[in-house]
Amino acid sequence: MQRPHVLQALALALCFLGVSAPSAAEDPLVERVVVNRIVAVIDHDVVTLVELKRRAEPFKKRLAEVPPDKRAAAEAQLHKDLVQTAIDERLIARDARARKVTVSPAEIDSTIDKIAAAQGITRARVLEVIVEQGFTQEQYREQIVRQLLVGKLMRIRMSDKFQSLDKDPEKASKQLEKMEKSYLSSLRANVYVEVRL
Repeated sequence: MQRPHVLQALALALCFLGVSAPSAAEDPLVERVVVNRIVAVIDHDVVTLVELKRRAEPFKKRLAEVPPDKRAAAEAQLHKDLVQTAIDERLIARDARARKVTVSPAEIDSTIDKIAAAQGITRARVLEVIVEQGFTQEQYREQIVRQLLVGKLMRIRMSDKFQSLDKDPEKASKQLEKMEKSYLSSLRANVYVEVRL
């Protein structure tokens, strides 16, 4: 029962004598591997390296097609974009919770059905294409949730601007894109964000 105390005392004595276990830097056979670390901080929330790698997984095939001399820059840009997306998602989720805005599974399914109808394919085929592109159905559904939340939250915050959307779909799309950037900027305005790439 007293054995752990003996080991602690021995370790403490060895430290006082300047004796320590060999570190990874001293042992050429030991390789240090970063398992996880923080890549971004959003107030008291974090984005981890594990999450970033999970988000980057669907893009591995495309990165492999980039010429080797440009691959590192492309991967760095991808990671930067994915971290920004993760930050935006955290801010959107926070705003949605504060305003009690939610997206139901039925709304997600309805959106997938609308996408399928617009493409002239079945719902099953939409989901097959998503998997072929390297995304999981869960990742796709998360992306739809984000888009639906942004739409709902923008309508709440900018209802007057929605009234003045152009009738031309292309112009309206550009207006919506500007509105989304403005909305995301307003979310970032009073939040501490630190990116550690």
